[in-house]
Amino acid sequence: MSVWIGGLVVIALFLVRRAAAVELAEVLPRWSRVAAVAVAVIVISGLFQSWREIGTLRAVIDTGYGRLLLYKVWFVLGMIALGALAQRWVRRHYADDHVDVRSGPDGTGTAPSVGALTGLRRGVASELVVGAVVLGLTATLVNMVPARTSYAPPFTGTAFAGPMTVKVRVAPTRIGAESLDVYTWAPSGKPQKLVQASAALSLPTADLGPFEVPLDLAAPGHARSDRVQAPLAGKWQLRLTLRINDFDQYVTTLFYTVR
Repeated sequence: MSVWIGGLVVIALFLVRRAAAVELAEVLPRWSRVAAVAVAVIVISGLFQSWREIGTLRAVIDTGYGRLLLYKVWFVLGMIALGALAQRWVRRHYADDHVDVRSGPDGTGTAPSVGALTGLRRGVASELVVGAVVLGLTATLVNMVPARTSYAPPFTGTAFAGPMTVKVRVAPTRIGAESLDVYTWAPSGKPQKLVQASAALSLPTADLGPFEVPLDLAAPGHARSDRVQAPLAGKWQLRLTLRINDFDQYVTTLFYTVR
């Protein structure tokens, strides 16, 4: 990136001072080749580093790190597009490194006009602006927790409590506040109405708990709570107590991992 951005700064200054045509014919084709190599290295190393820091595709959307990285990718693609246009400009006007621009084009290249050089200056300036944004986003990403570390995918699990089928969703599965949703179905496949529901969390490996978690009845066959707290990482035990009438109450247990 230093070669790419640094080279663009030099080229921009070179163009601003309105270098002689013979100098442009010498510098621009060489710089075009150097920039192409730099871009290839950036793309390959960037893909590898992104895989190291993210790990899974879902983490790209579900973490702040991943979403910011997407913005960076869009700006990098913009830089590459501007660079490709500049490279095409150089090839059109300096198709042969030995074009004698002092005596006019020899058929292998076309000496650039003043208007063409103005367009190139604007393109280089635009590429520098986008590059500054990329560097700013990169600096921000360096100070963020990588997605591989912060990503906590929701847990979904299914169990049976007496005749009922119970589906549980916990999100996010990381230390701190979590939300718990419990869905119940009768053997007929219809939502099973509950009259009371509660949960208890414990961490057997640390001899912690159980912590009682009251559940609110949100809808027929659905109980939930936003008051779940997981203070430590590990494999937590979730024990559900579900009452469907004054006489029938069922208990089921699931395990999920907190990171």
